[in-house]
Amino acid sequence: MAVFFSSQLGAFSEMGGIVGIAYKAILVAITTHIWRDQQVPTTTDGHSFEKPKKNPAMPVNKEVTQFLDQLDHPLRQQIETLRGIIVQADNRLAESIKWNGPNYSIGNEDRITMKIQPPNQIQLIFHRGVKVTEQPKQQLIKDEAGILVWRGNDRAIASFVSLSSITSVQNTLTQLVQTWLVATTD
Repeated sequence: MAVFFSSQLGAFSEMGGIVGIAYKAILVAITTHIWRDQQVPTTTDGHSFEKPKKNPAMPVNKEVTQFLDQLDHPLRQQIETLRGIIVQADNRLAESIKWNGPNYSIGNEDRITMKIQPPNQIQLIFHRGVKVTEQPKQQLIKDEAGILVWRGNDRAIASFVSLSSITSVQNTLTQLVQTWLVATTD
């Protein structure tokens, strides 16, 4: 058995057998200990390894994360990207689980729900909550990019199957979320 080790500087080295395994175990133990203690490890030549950081501007709900961890969803990266876009669009949004997926509300009013089943696509459902309300005469917002499929004048769906289908419209999607919240919040 051989262990290939790459440093942040791009140098590769091979250590075979038990020596390679021991070396890797020591590095993992040291790195874990240092990162846990909030110190940044450095190499002997002064370059530092950065601890992976969570985006402080992304206030996702830990319970939603735990729910998603248990699902082991094949489109998890797409789900996480959409979660980030939605919660960063408006700091009033609260994230929860509703209808077996992430749900976003302002106060007690649901506004956007992520449909994650079946696991072949992710859908964002833009709605005005569960209360029956009078149907507006026209669509609540304009979608010049054509991302939304309208199921009523106050209900629309955006569907995504790949990460690139999300990232290619990220700015537009952020604007749609913001516009939707303005149109549906008193």
